[in-house]
Amino acid sequence: KCLRFMPRHTNVLKAISKLWRGDPFKSHWAIIAQAFTLARDVVGTKAARLRDFVALAATLLNVPSPQRYLRDLGWVGTETRRNRIRFVQDSKKVDHAKFIWNRESKILSNNIHQIPVMDLDLLNACLARGYLEGRHMQVLVRIAV
Repeated sequence: KCLRFMPRHTNVLKAISKLWRGDPFKSHWAIIAQAFTLARDVVGTKAARLRDFVALAATLLNVPSPQRYLRDLGWVGTETRRNRIRFVQDSKKVDHAKFIWNRESKILSNNIHQIPVMDLDLLNACLARGYLEGRHMQVLVRIAV
């Protein structure tokens, strides 16, 4: 049973689908998912912490922080009387140029060519920065096969 203050699962999925359609980072999320799956399949779900991976990978791929993400894309979410989430995007508030380079990134240099473009590139970059420390060689050996 769904709690009164929690939106139903189907309503959440509808909201996410609406956000996803206009997301300029759609390809980035696909690369993050593929790279995480590679790591998780080697070390298991307990060792491969999704939150840690997404935080590092999003920074490497120049995705804005969660605090900025919806705001900078012009999305406003409200809950309706029927306990549904409704998102409306104000396209006038979206400056797509600011999403080309994220000045908050402390990992990337000013060379935009350092942004990983493939799942293996992203996974290697995350491993090099300490993700799965102590088990990174296990992952590298497995993906090299």
